[in-house]
Amino acid sequence: MFLPNLKKEMLEIASGISLAYVERKPTPVLADAPTLLFVPGFTFSAEVFHHQLEEFSKTHRVIALDPRSHGASTITSEGNGYTTIAHDLELFIGAKGLTNIALIGWSFGALATWQYAAKYPRNLYSHICIDMPPIGMSEDPDIWTEGKISDLGGAYHALTSKEGHAVMIREYAEHVMFSGTLSDRELSRIVEISQQTPYVVASQLFASGLFSNREEEAKAINGVVPTRFYLAEHWSAEAEAYLMRTLPDASISSFGGHMMFQEFSDHFNRDLSAYLQSL
Repeated sequence: MFLPNLKKEMLEIASGISLAYVERKPTPVLADAPTLLFVPGFTFSAEVFHHQLEEFSKTHRVIALDPRSHGASTITSEGNGYTTIAHDLELFIGAKGLTNIALIGWSFGALATWQYAAKYPRNLYSHICIDMPPIGMSEDPDIWTEGKISDLGGAYHALTSKEGHAVMIREYAEHVMFSGTLSDRELSRIVEISQQTPYVVASQLFASGLFSNREEEAKAINGVVPTRFYLAEHWSAEAEAYLMRTLPDASISSFGGHMMFQEFSDHFNRDLSAYLQSL
């Protein structure tokens, strides 16, 4: 089934704020294997990582989160930005007592994982960024960013209604997330998951992501925490040129679209497994 509903646990990390998550692990858990912790991007939830939960839970403890105002987690009118989501991640990891973590952030989720990684590098086995530049927007043409400011402004203004939110996500899925063609059922499911976040909150998150700059944090862990990037093919040349200049110790893999870990899950899982084993 495409993006199935997952049974989730809830953890209260602060008064009135609970995060939903899925946790799976083999029996017994291998003593030296890192815990894989997946953080999804803008308005998405743990469901997007169901292939990784199934595969890696054979050998590792695996956790996938719904961040604040995403999925089944608490929807709040406050703190809908990636600095707060990073703080939530810190509280979640502390409450769970996690160490030796392979921390995996997809899209805007990496804005939270970079912040955590720079603050707590000793807790990490590795940091994996799935298709997200450290800088959301810039007028410098040599910097890898989310896109042209004019295009990003158009996407932001779509988030003024539930209908606009749906159109934005549907078009993004068709043209950026996947390299192949999706059925109407698959597109509807993607929109359904995204719209668990109200459009007003989605606009706050989108603005926060675009105005974020985590280059300092990414540089701070370069050469300190083993780092890998997974890049969509459509911007891989631009991204690789930026990464080689800015984060020369990071390793890179490029294939598929923005959601390559879902569309090409077998390829992604094999590649991630080989990378983790190489460390």
